[in-house]
Amino acid sequence: MTEQQLEETAEVGVKPATGDVAESLTGFDELAIARAFGTGVGNLDGTMTLRALAFVLHRRVGADDKAAFRMAMQVTLKEITGLFADQDDAEDDDGEGNG
Repeated sequence: MTEQQLEETAEVGVKPATGDVAESLTGFDELAIARAFGTGVGNLDGTMTLRALAFVLHRRVGADDKAAFRMAMQVTLKEITGLFADQDDAEDDDGEGNG
């Protein structure tokens, strides 16, 4: 997801899907994640992966790595899952489309 796409989705209240953000990671994003989190994105568990993706989103709208890491780490689990569309759906969906 590009910086422009992130800004556009934020303006209309559309949340990105984790898969979309993960698929948009560049090598530079992966290096920044490894530096900030002390390991590669592939070695992070579920919630830390969400935090790493949030870190990247913050970087893409202009935060430096230190600020982006702080923003990703200081939010609660509820807030971090609320950043992504598919995480909200996973909490609300019973798997059969019955909400």
